Amino acid sequence: MTLDRMRFLDRVVGSAVCLVLSMVHRLVSLVRPTRAPVSPRHILIIEISEIGCLVLAYPMLEALRRRYPEAILYFLMFEKIRGGADVLNLAPRERQILLRDRNLGVFLADAVRAVWQLRRCRIDTVLDLEFFSRVSAVLSYLSGASNRVGFHRYHMEGLYRGSFLTRKVPYNPYLHIAKNYMALLDALEDSASGTPPVKKDYGAIQLGLPQIRNSKEEDLAIGAKLKQACSALAASSRIVLLNPGGGELPIRAWPLANYVQLAEMLLETPDLAVGVVGLPGDRVWYERMADTIRSPRFFNLAGLTVTVREIVQVFNQCDVLVTSDGGLAHFAGLSSIHCVVFFGPETPVLYGPLTSNYTCLYAGISCSPCLSAYNARKSPCDGDNVCVKLFTPGHVKGLVMEALKSRMTVKGKGQFEALFEGPAASALEPPRHAR
Repeated sequence: MTLDRMRFLDRVVGSAVCLVLSMVHRLVSLVRPTRAPVSPRHILIIEISEIGCLVLAYPMLEALRRRYPEAILYFLMFEKIRGGADVLNLAPRERQILLRDRNLGVFLADAVRAVWQLRRCRIDTVLDLEFFSRVSAVLSYLSGASNRVGFHRYHMEGLYRGSFLTRKVPYNPYLHIAKNYMALLDALEDSASGTPPVKKDYGAIQLGLPQIRNSKEEDLAIGAKLKQACSALAASSRIVLLNPGGGELPIRAWPLANYVQLAEMLLETPDLAVGVVGLPGDRVWYERMADTIRSPRFFNLAGLTVTVREIVQVFNQCDVLVTSDGGLAHFAGLSSIHCVVFFGPETPVLYGPLTSNYTCLYAGISCSPCLSAYNARKSPCDGDNVCVKLFTPGHVKGLVMEALKSRMTVKGKGQFEALFEGPAASALEPPRHAR
């Protein structure tokens, strides 16, 4: 299904289903008393569509494990983001319940199967991390859980998704999404009464991510793959990766011509290699970049990194990644690479990475950000994403070279030597914002 079709079905059909379920919920509550909240034992996390949000939810998920160490966690997600759950070690595969979005029939069949699985698992608590998705609200209700926590519209127009949540948390568009997720968790507490259920200062929240370290065998395997992709690589080579795509939202993407120009400018440095990473479908597109650039130190990794974990392993062997805001940008935070990430349609104030190895590019023009929970991430932009185009290849090259210089000072090692010798990151400084 296309993204627009999914939005339409969620808005029209989803709203109707939510209305029906709300009426059923009201009738049932009149017949029998409302069940008292139960201590979470079998917890379902719903994060259907955004692989990057799995990373941003990590601090909340770690806090959930600490507060309820005996609880069993289940995850409901689209099949295409499963790799993100695996690399973060969120739950074993037998507790990952998957939905496929190939077409409406497949999706509905998977949804019915998911409800049957959830009932068998005796889910008692649901944390719905989706913003105002109706399908996730419907599945949370049909799971049979006594505790249903999610974002609620309160007095906002539109965004209707029923009235059957037991803990209704307002989505705060001025608060980083990781802190919004923490509010969902805090709403589970017995003392969370009143409206809204959570009134807490998250200013001092410790945001950080685990670091995935390559084993010696993984370093050798990734090094061999890089050498195969670029025979001109040497042990002393510095590697810059580019991810020109915008994923499902092209409005996020920096122009391909700018990436070509940036690559040509970077390749003027003799010991520097430049590669592109992306999906298998991007490979032919990126080959055209190689035909234009024509340098033995330019290479194409698109489609050669099969799993998310392998992508992170590649990041550990490279120095700098230049990319748009999206899944790859957030998973870079699990590695040692420095990431230069373009924001514009969305803002780093809400979706900024959780570690310090980032430079966030955000111009803050009058129409930016234009993607939000309130418009289902559908931008009114005509395609001329000035918010991203304002950053010139020369400016980005300067940031890349600054990051390379800093890394050489800290590491002073070749790319095929061991990269990890210090402890993993914990509470780290927020990323820098560059204009």
